[in-house]
Amino acid sequence: MKLVGSPRPCSPNAVLSTAFRGVQPVDRPRAHASGPAPYRVLAVGGRLLVGYGVLTHDLAVTGALARALAGLVGHGFDVDSIISERSTIESVARSLQDIELARVDAVVLVLDQDGDPRHLVETARQLHRLAADLSARMVPGASITLVVPPSTMLRRSEEELAEFAATVREGAAASTRVVRLTERLDVSGAAERYRTWGETIAATVAESLAEPLLWSDAVDRLDEPKRQASVDSLGVLDTGWEAEFARIVAFAAAAYGASCASIGIIDGGRTRYLSRRGFDTVSEAREQTICDLAMRTHGGVIVGDAQADDRFSGFPLVRSGEVRFYAGYRVEGPDGQPVGVLCVFDDEPRPVLAQDLDLLRDFAQMAERRLGHLALAW
Repeated sequence: MKLVGSPRPCSPNAVLSTAFRGVQPVDRPRAHASGPAPYRVLAVGGRLLVGYGVLTHDLAVTGALARALAGLVGHGFDVDSIISERSTIESVARSLQDIELARVDAVVLVLDQDGDPRHLVETARQLHRLAADLSARMVPGASITLVVPPSTMLRRSEEELAEFAATVREGAAASTRVVRLTERLDVSGAAERYRTWGETIAATVAESLAEPLLWSDAVDRLDEPKRQASVDSLGVLDTGWEAEFARIVAFAAAAYGASCASIGIIDGGRTRYLSRRGFDTVSEAREQTICDLAMRTHGGVIVGDAQADDRFSGFPLVRSGEVRFYAGYRVEGPDGQPVGVLCVFDDEPRPVLAQDLDLLRDFAQMAERRLGHLALAW
């Protein structure tokens, strides 16, 4: 893989600047790792999160962190990144002002500021204030990890770093941690370096994770105008993309031994089926579908017998007996807004097993990635 620019001696930041003119991911800065009851992690930072030298965030720090955490904790992980070319304490604070943190299990802050020895005390105090502010907006038990990049405090000792970390944590949340990355990025071996960084960060994040917030409050508060704008921007219902998702729908139906499966896009007041298998309905009133709840639910919805569930027993397809068993997982657009649901259902009830949603989550994320690729090329 050849990058634009010729090799020459340079500082760590110059290496990244050279890579910036070459290969970097074009997909959404998000990664998933399979597993039950997924945690949500938000990574915020600059150059180290960009993914220079690889074509997808699955191979960058975001993906490496998700996989490393899943291996350590035994749960699924959804890791989203907020990335800017230059990330200072002030810019990170601004980027997080409007982010809903009450549904985030952990925040990872990766700052690009070089550590000027004359300003270490003030830098630590600023980071302390930022950590305290974020902690106040997160639920009890959620954690914050500050990542110190290789170029920051490059010549500082471990004792000085420990003192710096103590100042950051002082009076802030007890779950605030500091981890130092010691190896610089060589873009010729970027994927391996990202893997190492992801494992290093994950070891610290995993120490302070509580139970997944999924188990305390799974239903998200959606911004409907933003969500609808995301659906409209895709133009997905007028593109003839059904064949692009038919295989995913078929795989999902086969994996669950279900007679029916679909990917439905929730457009305004209707659920419109982008791809479907085993039934002929083109669209339904949104409020009459279990998919509406599944789209609003982090972690998916599974119902063993919808006729025995007061929430759904009055829905037309449930009353008719066409839908008894149902499992659905939301599908998000490239901007992170929920746009629809991948679901499987059958006319026979069955026992509800929580792990039934784990595989469906993987299928839904396959659909998300395909939707993102198609939207990028559209």
